[in-house]
Amino acid sequence: MLNHLVGRSSLLNDTIGRHNNRIVILLNNTGGLSLFELNIIVKETVNQLQTRKLCVERIYLGCFMTSFSMSGVSLSAMAVDDRILQLLDSPSASSAWTQLLNTPKVLNRSVILQNPIPSPKDETPDYETIDGLKFGRELFVRAIELSCKALISSEKHLNELDTELGDGDCGSTLSGASKLLLKLITEKQLKPSFFQLSHFCEANMGGTSGAIYSLMFTAASQAIRANVKRIDRSYDYIDLWRDVIKYSLQTITQYSFAKPGDRSMLESTASMSANVGRASYVNKASIARPDPGAIAVSIWIDSIAQAFNEFANRK
Repeated sequence: MLNHLVGRSSLLNDTIGRHNNRIVILLNNTGGLSLFELNIIVKETVNQLQTRKLCVERIYLGCFMTSFSMSGVSLSAMAVDDRILQLLDSPSASSAWTQLLNTPKVLNRSVILQNPIPSPKDETPDYETIDGLKFGRELFVRAIELSCKALISSEKHLNELDTELGDGDCGSTLSGASKLLLKLITEKQLKPSFFQLSHFCEANMGGTSGAIYSLMFTAASQAIRANVKRIDRSYDYIDLWRDVIKYSLQTITQYSFAKPGDRSMLESTASMSANVGRASYVNKASIARPDPGAIAVSIWIDSIAQAFNEFANRK
């Protein structure tokens, strides 16, 4: 998110440079997060901005634009100078911008905000682990290739399913990311790494799907590194991949509060009652189709099964 907002290719980059890297940030609660959760996000945001050598002059936190009781945030940034800060600090009685006192919302620069942020390079990659498995690299890349091609061919169908309750772009989101992954495969830049996939989804997939897939692949990376040492006569490769999938789903359930039967990406049929996500906000009688995210999951699971079958008879 911050790469899009203040990265080198962002529209704001030149403006920030002209203002000596001074910015203010506005963190908007879309309705369902607690103050505790918001403060965690604020701290992480400030830490990452500071590692980019940006000076955060003010932080504005609140429910400026909500969407029912959605659990999420939106983040805005603006380059500032002394004159703009003076205007921002001026008293205001607007219902959307309450600034009754002329008290600048200055960043607390105490040491608690200076925690070092681990770089992705500092984390142990999992590609060596997967590469050491039987058919590890070949199977991993083949499964990704088949999944991407299947998702691309299903783009129109997934978009149609998503028009019922969503923005009609589920298929486009997954297809766009799939095309980029196929390009990495063609250029031989894709490693057999769930960790790499996690960061890829975080950077190249928008909306809720990007966050959930990133979380899933992060969990898969942790699971395969933790369980690979168990392989012996009583614990084979099938057991390993089963536990990787199991831990990944448990992690999604833990952080998203979605569980099987809730009509989400984890499991969905047209007859299910939606208990999480946007579908849970609307009249249940208007829901006639299964969740497009769940259909997408079934598509790439079939592709993974196809890849396993291709390698099953090899010695």
